[in-house]
Amino acid sequence: LATGKYSQAEAQLKMALAIRENLVTENSELIAASYNDLGLVYSSTDANKALHHYEKALNIYQTIHGEDHPKIAIANTNIGFVYRTLEFYGDAIINFESALSIWEKIHEGAHPTKGFIHFNLGQTYLKMGNEKAADEFYQKALKMYRESYGKKHPGIATVLNAIGNLKLSSGHFDDAIEYFQHAIISNVSDFNDA
Repeated sequence: LATGKYSQAEAQLKMALAIRENLVTENSELIAASYNDLGLVYSSTDANKALHHYEKALNIYQTIHGEDHPKIAIANTNIGFVYRTLEFYGDAIINFESALSIWEKIHEGAHPTKGFIHFNLGQTYLKMGNEKAADEFYQKALKMYRESYGKKHPGIATVLNAIGNLKLSSGHFDDAIEYFQHAIISNVSDFNDA
């Protein structure tokens, strides 16, 4: 989005928040949703403002739902993204792990949301320079996605490409090519040639 679109979205979301604040109690789902939406807008323009709004949403969701609710997991994930952007990797990992813990209580066995969190933990460890941990989380994400989606899905292709890039950066060129090939196969419904 262009800067003008962000400004327009910010203005409209602030107006929605003001209206909601006059209509409902302070600890309302609607107020939390407004904070979350503002966090999303700010995540592209001002990470600190995004973090502030996501944390306000999280506090309201915790007041309403307790600790083990999907909205808490989503808020923790959003906060994890912002911390990763700010290069506070330890805080990002704590928030992603909190989200994962909630999703594990909600969904037994494989689930794509859990795969998504594993992938983002891998991305965070990669940014920290820990390729071994990144690969471990990518492998967990790949397993979750395959058990959830089968062999073909864009999420699977994304993870396979990430693993391929790890192999490439460590000089394992044949392995990298194999992962990239499998990523293409996974992403194209009528392509199966290995």
